Amino acid sequence: EYANDVCNYLMKNGVESIDYVIATHPHSDHCGGLTQVIETFSCDNFITVETEQQSKVWLNVLYAVNNENVNYIDAKVGETYSFGNSSFEIMGPYSEKYDNYNDYSVVVKATYKNSSFLFTGDAEKNAELEMLENGADLKADVLKAGHHGSSTSNCREFLNAVSPSY
Repeated sequence: EYANDVCNYLMKNGVESIDYVIATHPHSDHCGGLTQVIETFSCDNFITVETEQQSKVWLNVLYAVNNENVNYIDAKVGETYSFGNSSFEIMGPYSEKYDNYNDYSVVVKATYKNSSFLFTGDAEKNAELEMLENGADLKADVLKAGHHGSSTSNCREFLNAVSPSY
């Protein structure tokens, strides 16, 4: 429902192309407006994780990626991507099978100069603990609170490992 707002905001700020579109997971509150974004802007790459989700919203996003010839990238932990003075690394998900679609969230640690930012989508405690158990370097200056700040995410162990300033 906010796709027009997002596209208008991007256009107003001079965005004409997007290097990387990241769909954290196939819930509509995380991918609902992506179809319009992909159809409006020149997008080079689309990063997400394979799931069995087949909702109409998600299928429309995948059709747009295909129709607009956007490079589809299956998110893999440890993969790093660069653009300009920035880079980001895929930090999760670790497993290929979850009971909860939130745990499929693509987790990204972005770095710009000396600052780092951790974006966790809706990854819940299970996925957070997986990252810790696998020795992921989660330390970041800024943490975008997981799952909209919900009690299902942002467990104490995870927050201690990230130790964000903001």
